[in-house]
Amino acid sequence: MAVLVGFLSACAHSPSAPVVNSVPGEVQGVVEYPAESDRKSHDRQTQSESNTSVQDAYERPTAPPVEQPSVAPSVAPKGAVKSLYDRARHAQSESRWSDAIALAERGLRINRKQSELYLILSESYLAQGNEDQARAFAEQGMRYTEKRSAVGTRLQSIISKNE
Repeated sequence: MAVLVGFLSACAHSPSAPVVNSVPGEVQGVVEYPAESDRKSHDRQTQSESNTSVQDAYERPTAPPVEQPSVAPSVAPKGAVKSLYDRARHAQSESRWSDAIALAERGLRINRKQSELYLILSESYLAQGNEDQARAFAEQGMRYTEKRSAVGTRLQSIISKNE
């Protein structure tokens, strides 16, 4: 019952809701509707308020777009990738090129954006005489490193040697 009373009282306050005539001495239950001019003025007011809020939304300054770096900088290897990187470097130092390649590839399966692993692959394939493969991995590694970094410089030198 309380819900019904609340609903009806909310409807009674609405400008377009019918008004029950309850003046003493008059017939009860006569329903009068607000004048057409009252409804139009309410509609215009509501429309102008909504237009203002739309205009405000367009006029509010927005933050300038943040420019994303074109190259995701490579982070030093961590965890399992670090272990595989260290083992691949060790295999390289002993001229075990196939082992170095296998270890670097395993590391890339964990973190494909690790540019140091691409460098190991490039150097190992170059040492085996496979210049095309060395260049391909060097180009892939350049996607994930800064050109001016030590890794980027070494990858770039492999690319330029094989052009």
